[in-house]
Amino acid sequence: MKIIAAVLLAGLISGCSSTMKMDEPLAADTGLVFMNASCESKAVAVLALSTKTTAWFPERKIRCGKAMGMDFTGVKLFDIEAGKYFLIGQGASPKAEFAYEVEVLPGKINYLGTINAGEEIVWIKNDPYRKMVVSTSDNFNEDVAKLKEEYPEYPWNYEVVKAVPVEEYQIPK
Repeated sequence: MKIIAAVLLAGLISGCSSTMKMDEPLAADTGLVFMNASCESKAVAVLALSTKTTAWFPERKIRCGKAMGMDFTGVKLFDIEAGKYFLIGQGASPKAEFAYEVEVLPGKINYLGTINAGEEIVWIKNDPYRKMVVSTSDNFNEDVAKLKEEYPEYPWNYEVVKAVPVEEYQIPK
């Protein structure tokens, strides 16, 4: 049993590591997404870029928060097909807890900012209730410094466009 657990943990760790190929140019219909993600809320199990706000398996999951003793917060850089997406946070169901509409432009580094999904305690009739609080911010200089530490060999010749979402998408009920 210990061997199976060790193999599963090793697979999880290797699957979460950065695997971008730095020496290949982007395809014509592809853009790079650059963001810093932090999920402090236990209500957010998945942060993702998805073409839908409700999906059991969003197209591009983004790990964040702390799970099984590992910290998945921090800067992310990945390639994705250009187009319109929703940056969503999901709990245990496929319904998004929050969503921001974003556009990924081809041939560019699309900076989505720093996204933090946290919680605050709200009291309703003497009963505590956890309310999710999501913030987006433009910490470009700090995030670039962190990203260059993680990807020191990356050819930084792509134009950077800031696409930091500012208004939360109203998810249809």
